[in-house]
Formats: sequence, structure tokens, C-alpha cells
Amino acid sequence: MSVSSGSDIDTDSDPGWSEYYQDSVFSHDRTASTSSGGDDSLLLQRLLQMAEKIETLERRMSRQSSGNKDLFSQMAEKIELLEGRMDLVEESKKQGSETTANTSDDKSTSANSKEDKNLMKVPEDSYSFVHLCGPLKDPAGFLFGMAVFILQLVLLLTLVLTIVVPDLDTNGALADGSLSSIWPADVEPMVRLAQLVAAVTYALFADESMSDLLTGVMVIPTTMKHAQKGDRIGGLLLSSILRVIQGLAAAVATFFLVFTSTNARDVVLNFAAVNFVSRIDDAAFISAQRGYYLNSNLKQIAVEKIPSRGLPAHIVGKKYPWAQKLTVISTAAAMMVGAFSVINQQVSSQFLDTGYFRLVYSGISTGIEKYNGCYRPGDIGHHVDRFLGSRLVYRRKSLSGDSNNMKGAKFGYCKEERRWNLFVADHDDACEVGESSLLAHSSETTDFEIRNTIGDTWFSAQGTPLDLQLITDGVGVSEEGCDAAIGDGRCDEILNIAAYGWDEGDCCAATCVGTECGIKAMQTAFDNVLMHPGNGYPSCKNPEMVSITIVLNEYIPKYSDAFSGFQFQGPPFLTFDCDGINHLMITLPRDGAFVNRAETVKVKDGAFCKLGVRTEISLSYVDYTLYTGVTDRKILSGIANGATIGFHQFQLLRECYAENLSFYTDADSLFSQKPTFQRKVLDLLQSSSLSEYSYSSCNNPYFIERYALAVVLLTAQGDSGSANNAVEIKLREYMEQSQCSWPVVICDGGNVIQIDISFEKTSKVFGVTFNGTLAKEIVLFPELKVLIGEGNELGGAIPSEIGQLTDMQEIYLEGNNFSGAIPTELGNLSLLKSLHIDRNNISGAIPSELGNLSMLGLLFLDQNKLEGAIPSELGNLSALQYMVINENNFDGTIPSELGKLSKLNALLLGNSFSAATTNLDNTIPSELGNLSQLERLWLYSNNLYGTIPAQLGNLSRLTMITLANNNLNGK
Repeated sequence: MSVSSGSDIDTDSDPGWSEYYQDSVFSHDRTASTSSGGDDSLLLQRLLQMAEKIETLERRMSRQSSGNKDLFSQMAEKIELLEGRMDLVEESKKQGSETTANTSDDKSTSANSKEDKNLMKVPEDSYSFVHLCGPLKDPAGFLFGMAVFILQLVLLLTLVLTIVVPDLDTNGALADGSLSSIWPADVEPMVRLAQLVAAVTYALFADESMSDLLTGVMVIPTTMKHAQKGDRIGGLLLSSILRVIQGLAAAVATFFLVFTSTNARDVVLNFAAVNFVSRIDDAAFISAQRGYYLNSNLKQIAVEKIPSRGLPAHIVGKKYPWAQKLTVISTAAAMMVGAFSVINQQVSSQFLDTGYFRLVYSGISTGIEKYNGCYRPGDIGHHVDRFLGSRLVYRRKSLSGDSNNMKGAKFGYCKEERRWNLFVADHDDACEVGESSLLAHSSETTDFEIRNTIGDTWFSAQGTPLDLQLITDGVGVSEEGCDAAIGDGRCDEILNIAAYGWDEGDCCAATCVGTECGIKAMQTAFDNVLMHPGNGYPSCKNPEMVSITIVLNEYIPKYSDAFSGFQFQGPPFLTFDCDGINHLMITLPRDGAFVNRAETVKVKDGAFCKLGVRTEISLSYVDYTLYTGVTDRKILSGIANGATIGFHQFQLLRECYAENLSFYTDADSLFSQKPTFQRKVLDLLQSSSLSEYSYSSCNNPYFIERYALAVVLLTAQGDSGSANNAVEIKLREYMEQSQCSWPVVICDGGNVIQIDISFEKTSKVFGVTFNGTLAKEIVLFPELKVLIGEGNELGGAIPSEIGQLTDMQEIYLEGNNFSGAIPTELGNLSLLKSLHIDRNNISGAIPSELGNLSMLGLLFLDQNKLEGAIPSELGNLSALQYMVINENNFDGTIPSELGKLSKLNALLLGNSFSAATTNLDNTIPSELGNLSQLERLWLYSNNLYGTIPAQLGNLSRLTMITLANNNLNGK
């Protein structure tokens, strides 16, 4: 015996087996012949004969090789199935007898027989792959069935979630978290009729999703009592559960899609969409039968195994009538209960309609701002004015003491215009509103729930977009919150949140508008309860404001009615104003309770402020200090005493300026109010940066260079206290221009690459000679290539920060009053070609680091006060053409390494060594004879000894040599 494929058996070895195998109960058509008693007897007889032949075949197989084990397993399954069929026949005979006894209608008997026939089969859908294919025995078939289930479930859940959680599908936001918020507030009568018809149709005329639910309920095994080997009860249970889950998910999706539709077309389309998803399992089975998938085993299972496989006998016919009825009735009941629940919510003000909401208009004054406030449906507690043409009308809630806001405004939906209108009229019909009564209207919408217009654009009666918001959530729209008004000059804590613009600015001095702003709002100050309320804004929370902390270091009140004839007039008081607006005004107590106490005031970023302490009684004394933040950076300190009013004025540094500059300069100097050049520049920048798009704005990518250039110019001019500072006057003009247009710079791509503060330039531009210093802010020009500053009277040390400008190529600082040493950091300028710092008061030694400047061609250090030995490292300057270092006070000798400067054209060392030093080793190095390009050699007045080297005769290009005033001998 041999096996060819699947369940095909080599029939040559047993012709009898071939007959029964081809014409047995496993054939789908033959197994259906169970409608009469005679057929049952014949079938039973044939089954018994077949069982005998199987036993014979089984014995024959057991004597053959182990290669037939798979075939043996197949035959064992066939035997088990035959036993089930035999039980089925007996059960069918019993039912047939009962049916014959109870009725004489042949058509009824035929129908029951057909019904039993269908029940005997395994359902022909993809879930049967899960039933018959185990995850280990046939993983491909099992995974195929599970994949179809997962696909259907994901599609159905996606449909439901995009309704229940709109944020997953749109950019809109729910007004509240209730499930009822997903239903339309109302629908047209025809739409409601279509919804009800769809619900009834779904329940009474089962579509694919309902059929899957019924099939799952009917075939699910309820007992293991009669289970037999080969019934695969576990697989049947899993497949039935999957069918039930898919069916229930489809039922839920149908309900949500149908009852969230706002027109009849969507009702039908959504109904069909769910039906399409529910048919995927049937479509997948058909595709497997036709071999559309690459796995051929799937086709074999769909064509041979599933159609020929019957259900276990104890499942069939035992629960179909009651299971079907119970499933249909319960589903229909749930669908109808849900339908009427939705309808009830749509017509009841207790469920769907927005209760309170708040109108917040903060745009250009158009008159709409007068109607800011809370709106509510009709009269609270009643259903009057509930609907007008099935649409809700909202009226404004009146507020006690709300003189700025007006009543009479209403929100209503106009069906003909498909929009919400805000109007003022003596009636409630939103469609009967003239242009004079219309205040604003929403964008076109078919949504009858006003909360769903949140985020949509509203328009004026003339069609202009408005900065109008509707807020339905939060404490501001609660019963308590609606008793508070925004923008009335009084800070209401319940509205002091971002959603209401921090009570429309009422809680901060810089944003409050009105005559009552801050009046008697200060109940406590400096950690003490005030005897008399002061003026201020203790609840300012707007994050756009910045903090200034006032600390009273010492406070000595001395009151005397008789002192020097003064009569008691009252205690001193403290006042703090910014940008002309009072931020704080309190009385200082007599007992000095505020000493070493702090009070924080919120002000506008970059505000110009003034703090004053009035001491009306002689000998009163107040010492105070101001800080940014909470004692973060000191701004200023001051003292007020005597019968005076002491004021300190200052401009607060903008936080973005501090952030941008804190990496380059000391933070304390930035915030300090001392009259430094840096502070003066910051004030100039702040006064000109009126817009975020101005040249002096923090957002300008070249802000740092702009700041640095202004500091360099002011510092170079010097005389910061001059009332007629020429540079400052010009800078005020330049602040309206890009720094690249300033006459002292050249830019490349927006970055400064050359700065010219030479006398020739500054005298023309500013009309003055610069006698200040070179600011260390020079380092803030990362792409600077040329620095020109000769001919002025610049003093101080050359800033070492220049050594960080790695793009620097030329430095011209000659003819000034620079002092101090040459910065060793200049040795880092690997691209430097020219270094001119001659004719200054530079002292110290030449840094050996200058020997690293491999590209240096010109070195001018003459006429300074340089000391020490000439570093031999200068012999490494392979590109050097001119070395001019005469008129200094060197000691030691002329380095022989200078003979390596093969490109040197001029070596000027005249009067470079101190005459007070006698050094017999200070001779002319013979290596100088190697300078083949040398044209000029100055060695006069250097206290040189020895003979003139004969090698100097090799200098064929030499045109000038001076050796006078030395101690040389020979010819």
C-alpha cells in the first residue's frame, strides 16, 4: 500500500477499499441521504461493511513498514468520524419517527431533513481553518484563520473608535468626556426613520455579521460529555468564540455608525460597510478554494477537508431552535433599546446639548466684547425656550455688577443657513435675523451641537474672521465660574487661567485695563498682613511676565511730632511703577516689620521701571535692593532718607537677551544698572527692538554680532559719561539698520568679516579720535578676518580673546597706546598673514607661540618696549617676508635660527638691544648669509661684537645694510 497525496490511497492493493472509499459517507453528496428510514438502514449497513474493511486494512497496515504511519493516522480519524456518523444516523431515525408521529405534512418533513443536512456540515468560512487546523499540526491553516479574524476585528474597532474618540480621526476636541457626546444633537426626521429601519432590518433579516453571530452560537460546544476522539472540540470552541466576537463587534459597529450618521445616505453606506467587513471570512474561504494564496495546503483544506467534514454528532440539532431565537431576540432588543436611548438623548436637554458655555472675544473692538460671558439654554430648571424648530437657543447669563457686559445676546442654529448665529433680537428665531441684529456667525456646519464648533472660525456680520472662542469646559463655565466676568478690571481667581487669557489680563498690571485695576488688591506684603489694603497684583500668573523681587534690607522709621517743628503727616510708603503703570503701592509700617523681607512683583519683560520710597517724616531711613526673579540677579540697590522722595529708574533686561549673552559675558554685569558700555548697548538694543522682526530682536540670527559691534565701538571711543557721546548718537540711528550697513564693517553672508576703527575711518564717520580700549567682545565675531585700528589712541591691553578668532588673517593695531604684553593666544591664529602692533607701548617678551604662525608674512613689532630674548621659534616662520622689530629693549643674542627664513625680504633689528647690557656673545650670526631673498638688513645700535661674517657676502639681492654704532671689528 502507498500514499500519493492528501487522503488518496493506492487502491490497487485492495479493489474493495477503492469502491467504498470513492462512494462512502465521506463524499458530501452521499452523506446527505438521511431523509427517510429506508435510506438510514441502507446507510447503516454500508457503514458497517466499511468498518469491517477498515479493520482488515488496519491489520494489513500494521504488518507493513513504519512509512505508513501517517496513513494509519488518517484512517484512525476516518474510523472515529464513522462512529460519529453512525450515532448521527441513530439520532436521525429517532427524530424522523417523532416527526412522522406528530405531522402528516410531507413538505415539513422535507424541510426538517434539509435543515439537518446543513447542520451536519462544518461552516464554509475561514474560521473553520481554526477549527480543523491546530497551531502545531497545521500552523499555516490555523494562522490563516486567525489572520482573517484579526483583520475583521481591527477594521470594526477602527470604525467604532473613530466615532467614540474623534481625536483619532480629526483635529476636533470633545466638549466633555461623556459617551453621549458622540451622537448628533439632532437629526432630520427622514434620517431618524432610516436609522430605525436599519436597526430593525439588522435584527430581523440577518446580514453577514448577524449570520456569523448565529453560527457561532449554534455550533459552540456546550458539553464535553459525548465528545469523541477526532471531534476537535477545542478547535471548534475557539472558532465559535471568534465568530461570536466578530459578530458582536459588527453589531456594535453597526449601531454606532448608523446612529451617528446625520443623513440617510450615510446610514445606508455605513450599514453596507459593516456588512462588507463581515463578509471577509467568507471571501477568504472562497479565495482559498480557488488557490489564490501561495500555500497549496490552504486550497486542499478548503476544497477537500472542510466540505467533507461534519460537525460532532452531539452538537447537531440539539440547540438550534432556541439558540437562534434567543440570539435574534436579544440582539434586536439591544439594538432597539440603544436606538430609543439615543433618540431620547437627542430630544432631552439633560443629555446632549451643551449646558453652560462662555463666549470670549479678545480681538479688535467691534462691540462683540460687550457680550462676553456665560450662555445657557433657556431658563435653568425649565424646558421653556428649549427648542425653536428643533434647535436650541442659548441666552446670556446676567451678572450682578457686570456693567461692562450686556444682556440680550443669544446663540441659535439656523437650519436654512447651516450655521450658528450670535444675535440680539426680541425673538428666538436664529434665521430671522437682520444684519443689524447679527453680531457673529460660525462657519457652515451641519452639526447641531454648538460645542462642536469649538476650533472653527467665526465671522462678523460683514464676513471678517473674528478672534472669538467658545469654552465649554472647566471651572469658568461652572455655576460659580459664570458669576465672574472677564476684562472688568477685577482679578477673578477662577478665571485666572490661560484659557481665559488670565482673566483677560485683569490679574497683571501690564495687561489690566480699567479704573479698578489693582485697587486694594494687596492684603499682604513682605510676609505681613497689611493694616490698610494696598494696590497691587498679587495673583498675576501670566508666564509672559517676569519677576522682580524687592528686598528691604533696613528700615528705621522715626516719628516725632515735635522734631524740628515737623508735624506728623503719616508713615512712608513704597511705590513701584513700570512703563507708567503702577504695580505696587503700600504703606510701610511703623514697627519695621518689613525689614529683611521680600516682595515679588510681576512686570513685562524688558519694562522700564521706577521704584520710589517716600519718607515724609525726617530721619526715616529705607535701604532696599532689587533682584530679577527670586533674588537671582541683583539689579540695583538704593537708600531713601529724610523728608524726600527717593526714586531709582532702570530698564529690565529682557530674558532672551540674557539667555543669548550669558554664554559670552558675566550675567551679573548684564543685569547690573551700573553705567557700563555693555549696559548702555543693551538699553539701545531694547529701545529699538519694538518688533520681533526688528534688527535688534533676540530672534535675529546676527543679534550677538550686533551687540558686540556696538560694544566695541562704544568701548573704543571711551568717555562713557559724556553727554555728547558721538558714537552713541550714531548708534541710535544705526539701530534701525542692519549692522552690515554700518560704515565701519564689511560682511559676508550676514557675518562681519572686517572691522575698521582706524583713525581715518572713525574721524570721518564719528568726527572723533578713539581713545578707549579694545573690548573683549571682539571675540563674538567668529568669522572676522581683518581687524583695523591704527592711528587712534586706543589703550589698555590687547584682549587675549583675539586668539580665539581662528579665521583672522590681518591685524592692524599700530600707532596706538596699547600696553601690556603680546597675548600668547595670538599663536593660535594659524591663518594669520599680517601682524602690525608697532608704535605702541607693548612690553614684555615676544611670545615663542608666534613661531606657530606658519602663514605669517608680515611681522611689525617695532617701536615698543619689548624685552627679553628674541625667541628662536621665530625661525619657524617659513612664509615670513618682513620682520620689523627695531627700537625695542631686547637682551641676549640674535638667534641663528633666523637664517632659516628663506623668504625673508627685510630684517630690521636696529636699536633693538639695550645699550646698558654688554654681551660679547651678541654677534652677527653667520647663518644670516643664507637669506637669499634678503634686500634690507638693519643691525645698527645693537651693541654687537665680533667680526662681520663673510657669509653676508652671499646676499646677492641685498640693497641696504646698516651696521653703525656697534662694537664690530675687522674689515
